[in-house]
Amino acid sequence: YQGVYSDAFDIVNNILAEDQDNTEALNLAGRISLYRQQPGRAGEYFGRVLVNDGENLEALLGEYDSNFARGRQEEANQYLARAASLYPDNIDVLSRSDPGRYSTTPRHEISLGYAGSTFDTRSLTRWHDRFLEYRHLDANGNQQYVRAESNRRFDLNDTMLEAGILLRQSSPLPLEIAFAVTPDADFMPEHLVRVGARHIVHEASGAMGTTVLTGLYQYSSYSNGRTDRISAGVEYYLLNADAWLTPSIGMVRDQDGIETFAWGLGGHWQVGGNTRIGVNYSDAPETENLITTDTRNYNVYLQRNLSGDLKLIVNFSRYKRENSYTRDSANLTLQYHF
Repeated sequence: YQGVYSDAFDIVNNILAEDQDNTEALNLAGRISLYRQQPGRAGEYFGRVLVNDGENLEALLGEYDSNFARGRQEEANQYLARAASLYPDNIDVLSRSDPGRYSTTPRHEISLGYAGSTFDTRSLTRWHDRFLEYRHLDANGNQQYVRAESNRRFDLNDTMLEAGILLRQSSPLPLEIAFAVTPDADFMPEHLVRVGARHIVHEASGAMGTTVLTGLYQYSSYSNGRTDRISAGVEYYLLNADAWLTPSIGMVRDQDGIETFAWGLGGHWQVGGNTRIGVNYSDAPETENLITTDTRNYNVYLQRNLSGDLKLIVNFSRYKRENSYTRDSANLTLQYHF
């Protein structure tokens, strides 16, 4: 539950080395595999339990979760029906049958953030960006959110309002759709549409870790024209480590119709149960003050769980705009779940 899956899996494997049919260890191995985005492998562990104990609740629910994650809705429902016939009043069965009524997981997330930016030239004043976001969390992983972002840049103020939905988060093809509008926009998009998707293309096996393909399209309309951004990326999860890489490539079309290649690379590490760190680099056109310019971005972040409900995220970024200025930004975000 702390996210240190590699250590947890080592413990489970030590138990299975001594007792290959240990029911609890097999169920834990299946659950860890689900957390590591390996639903096929998870189903194998749960299936081994059901061979010896066809009424094991954790294995039945595990088979439901693993089949659902692979898009096998009919098979998933069969396992859930078996679990419901044996344990009709169990909260884990009810929460899957009717998550809106019975789920016991946190249903709400509030995020509050601030970012301050400085420049390498005195002719530009400091930026002050703020946001407030609320997300409603469904038991099946789906989300709906609204966000208000109020930014002061170039001695002007813009407030952007955004709403979005995350769909099919427990399926093989999760989707994200978002729309934003900025009334009386000076430097931010007058309106924006973003669509993203991801899909597991390879589960960890042999010498290769789990590989997830991601895609994103974003349309932004500014007072002086539109920009289009499309990208394809990979989340590659290293074997035997709670770390992953996120390379990406893409294309940006600016307000003048000029198309520019974009790319990026990130590295992320779950250091311990409460701490995650990461670094990112990208070389891609960015729009600031209605001007789209090729920009190199360096970013480091720290994510720390302060308690079971409260999370702190700190980011430091440097943006080097080609033939222009360099901007340094420090971001602080607090997330609260309830």
